[in-house]
Amino acid sequence: MKLRTIAILGAVGWMATKLPRDPNEWPEVAGEHWAVLREQLEEAVEAGKRASDRRIAQLDRELDDAFASASAKRP
Repeated sequence: MKLRTIAILGAVGWMATKLPRDPNEWPEVAGEHWAVLREQLEEAVEAGKRASDRRIAQLDRELDDAFASASAKRP
């Protein structure tokens, strides 16, 4: 319950600093912020996918190297 309260208060505080004082302008500004947030979220997801692909490739190389060195050590 406390975490949800903190999150709500944080969101209200953020909105109070970002939204204009005129309530008639709120929907337009909120829409603009939502569009920016959506773009940032998509960029973050794509960056995470790229990082995951790089890590998988790195692990594959490490496994290949380990198997190659293990087979080279065999008599």
